[in-house]
Amino acid sequence: MKSRNFKKLVKGLKEAKEGVGLVSVGVGQKYPTVEAMLDDKRQNYNILDWIEIYWHRLFWNWFSDLKWRIPNWWQRGQRGWGKADTWDFSYYLAKVIYEGLTHMKEHRNGYIVWKENDTDEQMKARSDKVWDSMIYAFHLAYQIECGEREFNLPNAKPADRKKFKCISKKEKAKMEAGMKLFIKYFHCLWD
Repeated sequence: MKSRNFKKLVKGLKEAKEGVGLVSVGVGQKYPTVEAMLDDKRQNYNILDWIEIYWHRLFWNWFSDLKWRIPNWWQRGQRGWGKADTWDFSYYLAKVIYEGLTHMKEHRNGYIVWKENDTDEQMKARSDKVWDSMIYAFHLAYQIECGEREFNLPNAKPADRKKFKCISKKEKAKMEAGMKLFIKYFHCLWD
């Protein structure tokens, strides 16, 4: 790269960092920020632009994904998981366990926790606490895996922790307790 071009690049980067200067798009079109340029472009879309956007998003992407969707569907049917599920296995497991626990709590026939002299109401109350704790743990894990919540930003300021919806120490402890109950009662999770 020539020295003159490099100097222009450095100057442009400094101006962009400081918010000085205009974003230039073609001849005669200048915008104060990239966001302003994108907003203007979106407002000026015509029907053909929207058709092209939705063609790619809804139709073309769906068909181009068939090459891995069909084998993944077959693999899930054969062994319960597909190769695509292992791309983010923690997400897949958190979702399946959360949805499975929720279904089991609603449609169960028995109780997880019981003592010899308990009445049905006591067993139900004790079991409901365990179910709720496990469901909470995997629901929070699912939210973290979806990106709705943030698990760990140790050096973040309190305002940033709130902005990124970081889990609190209390929520983390509650999630870990629910996962320990899941491990403890793992062999009791049948209907």
